[in-house]
Amino acid sequence: MRGQCLAILAGCVVAYSIYPAAGAVVRYDYVGNPFAVTIGSPPPSVTHLSGNFTVDQSLLPSSPFSGQNITSAVAAFSFSDGNQTLTKLNTSGSFTISLDSSGALIGPWEIDIGDLQNGPGLQTFSISGSQCGDNTRGLNGYTATIQCFSGVDNAGTWSGPFAVVGSSPVPEPPSLALLTGALGVLGFGVAIRRRTRMIQQSLVNAPVNAF
Repeated sequence: MRGQCLAILAGCVVAYSIYPAAGAVVRYDYVGNPFAVTIGSPPPSVTHLSGNFTVDQSLLPSSPFSGQNITSAVAAFSFSDGNQTLTKLNTSGSFTISLDSSGALIGPWEIDIGDLQNGPGLQTFSISGSQCGDNTRGLNGYTATIQCFSGVDNAGTWSGPFAVVGSSPVPEPPSLALLTGALGVLGFGVAIRRRTRMIQQSLVNAPVNAF
């Protein structure tokens, strides 16, 4: 009985690992190409755009999807041009992205953070191979940019999704039911063995009647 319970529990653990968790918080990372044009006096540290954002997967449309505004699902973000770093704690942002069937971020996308007109502000977008770019504007008036043009795709690179440590995903119903059932069977088996031992012990301790 014990072997059967352990086998059922092992099978359910495997099933639990196959079914992904719902509501997991994941992170996407971005690294842009070096800025090609600067205006004003940007600090030497202003070289390229980079950053990341975290999102609650349960609030996203089912992938794959294209050109969806997922701003309300973004839990946190941090983007920098090497000099200024904009986060959800000090500014606001708008996130329109696309995901393929594996959950990877692909074009088209457009992410606007802060104030691009007056600074500080950052932007990355990719509509097509000839329509993309990264832009930044600092408070002191500097700007830096890299753009795509015909035959040259200068769009940056996304990686992810990466599971965020400390998030608390909720098991999907099929895996939760299997795991609960396995634990129930295992507990039932333990109870039977305990009762059997008690009966055996009572028989051993019972007085022997003489005839």
